[in-house]
Amino acid sequence: MKRKNIFIVSIITIILVAFLNVLAVYTVSNGISYWEGYSALNKLRKQKVYLGNDQITDNQDRLITKSKVNNTKAKAILNYLDKNYDYAISWDASNGSHVNAMTIDQKSLEMYPIKVAQGQNLKVRDFHRDKVIPVLVGSKLAKKYPLHHEFTYLDGSTGKRQSYQVAGILTASSSIPSPYLFQNQNYLDNTIIVPLTTYTRAHINLP
Repeated sequence: MKRKNIFIVSIITIILVAFLNVLAVYTVSNGISYWEGYSALNKLRKQKVYLGNDQITDNQDRLITKSKVNNTKAKAILNYLDKNYDYAISWDASNGSHVNAMTIDQKSLEMYPIKVAQGQNLKVRDFHRDKVIPVLVGSKLAKKYPLHHEFTYLDGSTGKRQSYQVAGILTASSSIPSPYLFQNQNYLDNTIIVPLTTYTRAHINLP
């Protein structure tokens, strides 16, 4: 009986130690993520930046998609922002794909300095291309989308197929502050960063 009790106690101890190790790792990683997000938010606060996000509901989204509102409305919004604000804008352009795609404008790149490990970062001229558009690729996508690789992708911002070329590979664990949870980070390891070009703005798809 004593041996059996010792065995049970040993198993319970091992399980408890494993649980405490997992809890410690989870707590530390959460703490690091929280601190990174808080630091990034603090930098924006010092710049007196206002941060907003899309609060549209699924029902509202379906109504907009089904409506006859044309894409000139979307262009009008961008034109209004251009005339009245110094702003940065970004949105999810994944279009249901297994690859995350995020469209960002030039100001977003200035606000969130994203570093590359290979290749080069986006340049001013990259936001004015209309054929093969340079993109940045997250570190975990580098094997599938290596440096200088060309590929086509259905751009969720326009609803059209577009050609891209990998200009740079992001450093591992690159991130930007989350617009939904201000003290969290959006990690970009599985993300393709697409510049919001003048062509995209001219052909933007409202839904």
